[in-house]
Amino acid sequence: CLTEPPFEFRLRVDRSTGGSLGIRTTITEKHTLVVELVERSGLIADWNARQPERQVHQGDWILEVNGRGRGDVQLLLAELEQQTILDIGILQAPCELLLCS
Repeated sequence: CLTEPPFEFRLRVDRSTGGSLGIRTTITEKHTLVVELVERSGLIADWNARQPERQVHQGDWILEVNGRGRGDVQLLLAELEQQTILDIGILQAPCELLLCS
């Protein structure tokens, strides 16, 4: 969780060769898909290593994938399973907005 104001960014990862994203997600009571864990290996860990100013962290919201799924958690989950290039919209926000510990 961040202490700065919330901000949205996009990341692109190539899952066309079947690589793992290396994240665990959870669905909140507000029907939001939240990153629960970023594993040490995987496409998201690789992204984080290359993009220190736009890293994905525990507590971040996944807003959309390939322009789809905003507001539809089941569609977001389905899109994340696609073996293609994934364009993922992320919201990083302060702890009090995310209700994380």
